[in-house]
Amino acid sequence: MIDLNVLSAWSGLPEAQLLWVMIGFGVVLYFVWGGQRHRRIQLLYQKVERLQHDLLAANNSVMGMGQQLLMLEKKFYAEEQTKKNIDHHKQTLEAKVNQLQNIEHLQNSKAARDKQADNQVIYEEARQLLLQGLDIPSVMKSTSLSHAEVSLISALHKTL
Repeated sequence: MIDLNVLSAWSGLPEAQLLWVMIGFGVVLYFVWGGQRHRRIQLLYQKVERLQHDLLAANNSVMGMGQQLLMLEKKFYAEEQTKKNIDHHKQTLEAKVNQLQNIEHLQNSKAARDKQADNQVIYEEARQLLLQGLDIPSVMKSTSLSHAEVSLISALHKTL
């Protein structure tokens, strides 16, 4: 503890004045410290307000991004469903194309067999006409065969 007598002797002021000086000094310190404290509190309030503003902005931004993400997710699932539908239709079309190709192959095979049967009938008719003694130009007119075909049939008939 500070002894007032020692301070009074050192400062040259009577104890009562020294006491008032000390009280005044204490009051000044109190107000200075209070003012600084008030400024620090004001700064803290400003920081809190700024942080609240930043937090609100960040929250709004995140909500906006969340909504965009939901929208993109809906688009993704819709496009995925569309892709599945396209794949299904593609498979259906491929199956139908295969069926049509099989039908075409069967029709071509039947047409080839029919043509082969028709050719055999025409060749047999040409052979019969040659056996009856008709010449090659007459057989060509009757059967619509070429000169080479009728000549070949005639040559085969003669060798048999």
